[in-house]
Amino acid sequence: MLMSALLIHVSGGRIEMHFHIFGSLAFLAFYRDWRVLVTASVVTALDHLLLGAILPESVYGMVAGATWRWAEHAGWVLFESGFLIWSCDRNVNEMRGIAARQTELEETNVVVEAANAEVRAGVEALREAHDKLEERVRERTRELEQALQQVERHSAEIAEARDAALAATHAKSQFLANMSHEIRTPMNGVLGMTELLLSTDLHPEQRDFAETVYHSGEALLAIINDILDFSKIEAGKLDIETIFFPLRKTVEEVIDLLGERAEKKGLELMINVDSQIPDTVQGDPGRLRQILTNLIGNAIKFTDSGEVLLEIKPVECDNNGPTGTALLHCAVTDTGIGIPPAAQERLFQSFSQVDASTTRRYGGSGLGLAICQQLCQMMGGEIGVQSELGKGSTFWFKIRLGIPAEQKRAMHTADASTVVKVEEGKSSVLQGKRVLVVDDNSTNRRILFHQMTQWGMQADLAETAAIALRMIRTAGQSTGYDIAVLDYQMPEMDGFDLAQAIRSSQETRGLPLVMLTSYSQRGHQARAEFIGINGYLAKPVRMTQLHALLISTMEDHLSVPSGVPITAPPTGPPPKAEVRLDKGQVLIAEDNTVNQKVARLQVERLGYKAVVVVNGREALAALEHTHFDAILMDCQMPEMDGFEAASAIRAMETSGASKHIPIIALTANALAGEDQVCIDSGMDDYMSKPLKSDTLQAMLEKWIPSGETPPSP
Repeated sequence: MLMSALLIHVSGGRIEMHFHIFGSLAFLAFYRDWRVLVTASVVTALDHLLLGAILPESVYGMVAGATWRWAEHAGWVLFESGFLIWSCDRNVNEMRGIAARQTELEETNVVVEAANAEVRAGVEALREAHDKLEERVRERTRELEQALQQVERHSAEIAEARDAALAATHAKSQFLANMSHEIRTPMNGVLGMTELLLSTDLHPEQRDFAETVYHSGEALLAIINDILDFSKIEAGKLDIETIFFPLRKTVEEVIDLLGERAEKKGLELMINVDSQIPDTVQGDPGRLRQILTNLIGNAIKFTDSGEVLLEIKPVECDNNGPTGTALLHCAVTDTGIGIPPAAQERLFQSFSQVDASTTRRYGGSGLGLAICQQLCQMMGGEIGVQSELGKGSTFWFKIRLGIPAEQKRAMHTADASTVVKVEEGKSSVLQGKRVLVVDDNSTNRRILFHQMTQWGMQADLAETAAIALRMIRTAGQSTGYDIAVLDYQMPEMDGFDLAQAIRSSQETRGLPLVMLTSYSQRGHQARAEFIGINGYLAKPVRMTQLHALLISTMEDHLSVPSGVPITAPPTGPPPKAEVRLDKGQVLIAEDNTVNQKVARLQVERLGYKAVVVVNGREALAALEHTHFDAILMDCQMPEMDGFEAASAIRAMETSGASKHIPIIALTANALAGEDQVCIDSGMDDYMSKPLKSDTLQAMLEKWIPSGETPPSP
């Protein structure tokens, strides 16, 4: 355009040239580049300068040029160029600002797009997680629905099983109750008739047989009673009586019942009832007697030496209501074998035993303690045990008994000075009297001291006869003893020797003496009368009897009280049956004494010589010295049972140490498969208890050839 303007200008078109020039400059301003405008302005200025000088008419419209005209044209050009340059610069700055903002906007868009991408990715991840979560929820819902269906099925099955178990328990309890009753009926007949038989004149051997039957029947009846009580407890039909009864008399009756059993094992059986407990209480004497019989009987069974002590003390007293109540703590302590800690946890479970192995030494049904626990709970108490292996056990129980209204205050205010009133009119005879108690057992001394102190007496204690003699001689006649209570069985010098020494001294021969003996030592009346003993009682001592005897002795120490127990001397061992023992020699391995006697007598009556051992270990020892034609082997024995013994015998035969000996198993377990267990252990045959003579005869004839006689040992 600039070139066209110049051409127009050269051709003489002055006006058109001016418009072209200014239009060209304006058009160039659209490029927004000031350098183009400067160049165009310089070219225009040079054009005007040269043409103004050479052809002024083409530029200025006149022949002669004029400076002011040139300046006017240049000024307008410069003005337009300056304005356009300013506009270009402004536009450039604006464009740069726009570009910068555009750049920022693009960068922001990039950031936003990145953020949007992240958001979209997050949304996508969230959507995927949501989808997965929904899928897991659906799966979990299906699992829960299935589990709920299973729970419903199991609940229905459990309900059915519960109903079946309740029905089975009821049926079992009913069966046990019916069977126990059915068995008790003939058992009562057996025991009653046996007792009548024992009251007649019998041959010593017949009496021994009858006594064995009677004692075995009593043991069986005790087991039946336990089963009956257990069935009643399970059926919820066991009732507790609430009647008034004499507590001390009830307890002493239990001690009397078990005293002979304790004495046969050489045990001291003692009782200590706290004086604060009233004599008459309210409760169930039969169930209390049952608990005490079980616990004391167990203590005697599991104690080989030492003592068994029953202590009864009050724990708390409630005097609210017309009749008060007392919580009594009863403890049976023994010096027996003790109980392992692991076994103590299951002691009170039904059919549980500390030792259930085939080598166990002590038997039992495992129901006694479980029944005792139920009875204690029904009588408002509890039961427990404290035991240390090898050092003894203490079985304790608490029961709540009623107290008659007239004795509530007496018990509430009782203290150590309370005197037990027995035969109150004569109790003053013992008040202030000085008594010497001689007993080697410290527990017995403690009990007697406590009881005599309650009776108002001044008691001194001596643990040996030598100490007692020294105390008697030291006391002298003026401040001497009014009476002495002597234990019969003491080391070095027994009670009779001590009494003889007292009577032989001029100073002490008038001292009244009371002797405490044991059951097997009854029948000492003649010796006691010869020495000059005023009276004696059998242990365990009933405190009411001792109190009465002390009063009677103090009133007249020259006479023997009519209440002194006297028993006939024990009969000697039964004579052996006169039977020819020439059919063979049989070894009987049996730990139960009654079963030993039954098996031995049956074998001997069949014409075989019998040798009895108590366990498998003794059977092996007997085989080392004696030949036997057959062995009757009990399966459950202490130390080594029948199965172990049979295996050991077969091992000896395999090594050539002995010939094959028929072993016949004797077991009370008549379950199916028991015979195979016996055969697998090396036994030849099998017999279930109880033994029948014809079955035993057939078995022995099967394994011992007729006419064979045993060689000499």
